[in-house]
Parts: sequence; structure tokens; C-alpha cells
Amino acid sequence: MEVYLLETSPTSSVFVKDNRASLTTSVFVEENRASPLRLDLNVPQLDVDEDHDNHVFLQSEDEDDNLDAEFSMDEIHAITSIVKETGDACHKRTQNCGRKRVQVDIATVREVPLSKRQTIRSLAHALNISTTALIKFIKEGELRRHSNTLKPLLKEGNMICRLRFCLSMLEESSIYDDPRFKSMYNVVHIDEKWFLVTQECTNFYLHKNEDQPHRTCKNKNYIEKVMFLAAVARPRFDEAGNQIFSRKIGVFPLVTKVPARRTSVNRVVGTLETKPITSVTKEVSRRFLINEVLPAIKEKWPREDAGRTIFIQQDNAPCHVAVDDEEFCRAALEGGLIFA
Repeated sequence: MEVYLLETSPTSSVFVKDNRASLTTSVFVEENRASPLRLDLNVPQLDVDEDHDNHVFLQSEDEDDNLDAEFSMDEIHAITSIVKETGDACHKRTQNCGRKRVQVDIATVREVPLSKRQTIRSLAHALNISTTALIKFIKEGELRRHSNTLKPLLKEGNMICRLRFCLSMLEESSIYDDPRFKSMYNVVHIDEKWFLVTQECTNFYLHKNEDQPHRTCKNKNYIEKVMFLAAVARPRFDEAGNQIFSRKIGVFPLVTKVPARRTSVNRVVGTLETKPITSVTKEVSRRFLINEVLPAIKEKWPREDAGRTIFIQQDNAPCHVAVDDEEFCRAALEGGLIFA
């Protein structure tokens, strides 16, 4: 509940007299409502305590409202003097209240080493401010979070090779007028990726009466993993927007069949077991290209491009097959498609 002492109007006033001065005020009591509650007080309502003659106690006639208020005579004289000078009894502390904000020059962040700007806590310690203040700067847009990745160190020869490759992807007929890239509909991209057989922690949705699954492994720090070879191309659509080629050539696990060396509770000796290929060499890459990738391309490739050269794009892994590999070139010429 806040009580405001304002200059009175002739219609409603409260006269408080003491030996020092005469005061004419009206009291407004705001009780968390849209319009303030006005008390029309008369002189008999104001009681001056004999033991505390420097205070004035205001009470309401309504017993249901607890609107007792106490004002010291010094406060009343201070308010009346402000009213006489400025005509306004409101305090002047609206813009100068509370704890003063610590002024921080956010531009000094540039001078902090990058090693001390990796976390909010380390940066706040370097700026000698709290983490809460630093978070406010981030919300206001003064600071931003940036994820930085390492870039390859390119020498002059590397940059020239990259530039030549980019130029080779341009249509030769459009270089001088309006350069545009090739459609790349005849390019197949292949790459390898490691996948863990299982994860240490995972979530399942079970029935309320279903038992929890029991998963085990020999060592959680050495979960078995398998490499997959994926081959994709650019999808194709007809004039109506219907997909005629899904671009998915196939995903092939790099595994091999190995006979069991001894008998166990799971199998007898000599049983073929599927084992992941942990060391991918050039011979392994050639075998999977010839036995897996090429047959899948010949099976799924659109028939209208039967006479068009198909390029298989690899990355720079040392285990990949060379462009002029004889065994691969012989296998690529079979089946009516031309590979490069």
C-alpha cells in the first residue's frame, strides 16, 4: 500500500496544526485497484499521539479497511516545501534508485586472448564481471557465440589445384558469356563412415509390463565398430515433379566372412563369422568398387544415360583406387556403361 501526499483542493482538505506550521493536504491511498481510494478525512479523525508529538496518525472511519498511516512532521514539512517550490510533490528518485550498474566497456573483449574466451565463466573472470552480467550482454546482442573449426593449411600449389578443379566444373560453352556449373547428373559420390555397433547409453519405449532389455559387451570403452561405404548421386524428376531416380545407389558394410578357429557355446569350429574389416587398404577399396558399387550403379542407373560417361568422385584418402587402375577399368567397361 502506497500513500501519496498531494496538494489539496478546496473541496476536500485535512488541516493539521502544530506549534510550527499549518499544513493543508489530502490523502490518497492506492490499494492495488484501478482507481485510487480517496479518504475524506475531517479534523476529528486525526489523532496526535501525546508521547510522539512529532508524528501524525491517520485512520479510516471504515472498520473493514486497514488504512492506518503514520507521517512524521519533518516529512510533511519537506513535502509541503517541495510543493510550494515546484508545484509537484512526487519524489525525484525515479531515475536514480537502486544499485548502480557497473559500467563495462564491452569493446575490451577484443583484447582478451581467445584461450580465455571459450566459456562464459572464463570470459567473465577475464573482464572482472559476473556471469549474469555477461549473459545479459549476449541477450542484448553485444556478444555472440561462434563455433570455430580448423581449416586446412593450403600452400600455393594446393590453391591452384583447387581452382583448376572448380573451373573444370563449369560448362565450357558458358565460360565467356554466363558461367554456370555443370548439372553433375552423371557424378556418383562415394565415401566411408565408421559406425558403432551399439551405444553405451540409449533410450527405448517399452510396454508397462515389458521387461527391461539387458545389453552387454566385453568392454564399454572398446565397442566394436563397422565401416560402411555409401554411394549417392543427384536425384532426377520429370516435368510433373515426380521422382524418377532417387539418387540412392547403396550402402555397403565393409565386412568379411572368417571361419571360426575353435568351438564355443555359440558355434562349432569352421562356422563362417561376419567380422568387420578394421584395416581398409587399396585392395579392399578396389574389391568393393568392383563387386559392390559398380553392379549397384549398373542396376539402378537411368537407362536414358546408357551412353553417357559416369564419374565416380572419391576423396583424397590414400587407400582409394587410382584413376588409371587397370583392374577397375576392365570391370567398368562391362555392362554397357562408361565409368571414369
